Parts: sequence; C-alpha cells; structure tokens
Amino acid sequence: MGQKVITVRRGNALGMIMVPDDKFKEIVRGPLSLVKHNGLTVKHTWKTLEEEFYHQLTQCFTYGHLAKSKVAKPKELKELKANLELVSRQIFEMNLDIELEQLDTTIEDGLNIVDGLIKKRVKVAPSKYPANIVMTTKHMIKWWNKITGNRKKITYYTPGLKYQQEEYKAKKPDKIKPKDNPAGAFIQGVLTTYFRCPVSQMQLKRLLALAYDHKTEVDLPHKMRVQRLLALAKESES
Repeated sequence: MGQKVITVRRGNALGMIMVPDDKFKEIVRGPLSLVKHNGLTVKHTWKTLEEEFYHQLTQCFTYGHLAKSKVAKPKELKELKANLELVSRQIFEMNLDIELEQLDTTIEDGLNIVDGLIKKRVKVAPSKYPANIVMTTKHMIKWWNKITGNRKKITYYTPGLKYQQEEYKAKKPDKIKPKDNPAGAFIQGVLTTYFRCPVSQMQLKRLLALAYDHKTEVDLPHKMRVQRLLALAKESES
C-alpha cells in the first residue's frame, strides 16, 4: 500500500501525517462516479479532484486540533479559573493594581467568561465522538455537496430500503455499498481510511446528526479561521 505525506503546520510546529495514496479511486472517485453531478465536478478532471481532495484532508488535519481545544472539560476550566484568580491576587498583593489596571480588568472579564463556560459544560453531556471527527464529517459533507451539487441530507442508510436493528449489532462495522448510497459510502470510507475511525452505519447516523446540528461546537468561527490563515501566510513569508 502506497503512502502519501501530508504536511501540517500548526503555529511554529511542522508535522507530517501519512495517509494511503492508492485509495482515492475506491474511496472517493468510486462514489463520485455513481452520482449525477451538477456541482463543480464538471469543471474538474479526476486528477485535479484528487489534488483538491488531499487539500481538504490537509485542512481537516490542520484545524482538527482547534476543534478539540473548544471542548475543554469542566475540570480544566476550573484549573484555568484558579490560575486567573492567582494572578489577580498577586497583582493586588504586589500593589500593582494601578500599573496593571488594564490587565486586572481583563482578568476579571475572563473570570466571568470562564464561570459561564463551566456552568454550560456541566449541563452538556460529553460526546463519545471526538470533536475533530465531528468537524471532519461536517467538512466532508460540505465538500461532497460542493462537488456534486447535492442539496439533500446525506444518510447512513440506503434510501428506499428498511434496515433491521439486528444488522447493526455485529462487532465489525458494516460497510455501506457505494452503488446503494454513494454519499454515505464516501463519508464512511473517508473516516475509516484516512482518519482511522471505522464507523458502523448506526455510528455514522449519530455522527451525521452531530455534523448537521448547527448548535454543535464543531465549526471554527470565521474570525478564528481568518486569523489562522493570516498567521500561516505570515509564517510562510518569513
């Protein structure tokens, strides 16, 4: 099996991730060739589509860690709060509240925000699906829709067929057939092959629900994306 190196830059750190380079035809081109296209596919050759797909993988690997950082646990937030309180107390004890008035005010604002996050986190049950995998699922849904012009929700099942619950109880993930559900097979194949996250159809059902839920914290805020891209551009110039 051939390997392709994807270079990922995170701040000043530069990393390399190995992914299969001989699976594009099966995992991506196969499902794409089975749907009627009215999206951007008509403007691409399979070669340029392959390059575009690896670019999408690079984005997922690059920003995935940011999605993880957005779901800090209550314990971690409480530790952060304690650290902020410690700095605020040191400013007071060193009689620097006038010289560091702006910093002290910023810390007070930060404490209020952290308090709110702690209360919010306690109310939300943690998901067993990593935030970066949910983000990747959503990203690949958008890419599939962009390429094919699809306007319907991607499903975990074959439209028009009924599934028995017993089918999902097998220990090995059940593989979606591209000819039955091209979009679902694409999402499942990408997660399994490129992100080492094999999912059954029922697990994919939950992942798709999370990805389509606009309230989940999986989208990078626009401002964060812009700042990140500007930082990367500046680093590449230096």
